[in-house]
Amino acid sequence: MPTPSPRPTPVPAPAASIGQSGSLCGLELVRQIGVVSSRPPADTLKSASQTQAVGQRARSDTSMIEELVYPSNKMPPHLKCQVLSFLRIMWPNGFVLENRLRDWISHEEDHSISMMLVEKGVLISHTQVVWKYLDHAGETYKAYGLSGVFTYPAFRGKGHGKHIVDQGTSYIEASDADIGIFHCDMSLKQFYASSGWIPIETAVTLEGPKDNPVIDDEMMMMRFFTEHGKKGRPAFEKIPLYFGEYTW
Repeated sequence: MPTPSPRPTPVPAPAASIGQSGSLCGLELVRQIGVVSSRPPADTLKSASQTQAVGQRARSDTSMIEELVYPSNKMPPHLKCQVLSFLRIMWPNGFVLENRLRDWISHEEDHSISMMLVEKGVLISHTQVVWKYLDHAGETYKAYGLSGVFTYPAFRGKGHGKHIVDQGTSYIEASDADIGIFHCDMSLKQFYASSGWIPIETAVTLEGPKDNPVIDDEMMMMRFFTEHGKKGRPAFEKIPLYFGEYTW
């Protein structure tokens, strides 16, 4: 799920070896979070819709910051390592029991792509765009959302998180989504609202085993794109939603 917790078939770029381009990994990454750099003006970075191919690099003329897009489980190893290192520390519940040695970023059924800001191989900010078919109140929706949203501490306060959320949101807006949906901490409601997401204050989300689900305590954020999606809004506002084994 987005937190500070996915569209065309992407083509991955060639993989790089761990440690390439000055990248960091494992415990070293935990100790050395990154190098501070200046954020370029928003209009100097290409939007996701302008990226000609997944994995293609969109470089600003005035900055070393790159905007990269990869299938989440097919990104170069040095970037995958940095994403997993952050996820493991900030959301440890995803790395317990049978997943304690987890080396994958997202579930295959979420069709996830990762959008990242990177400088000289060091990860700055990240979000995933995910999608699945979601059943609710007798209707089926093609639902897209954001997940795994974060910015490394050394780079915070420069607008990178807002930029990467805007890029993920633009990708979803240009897709075939009926609805957009994800869940976030209550404290982040206004952050996501500033990128066009609508807090569904009255919503109730259930997750876990279908025969014994629990109530998710986070805020549901949504967008409604197609007529089918817009007609379903009252059901999301009034009828408890079973999202699945886990939420975005």
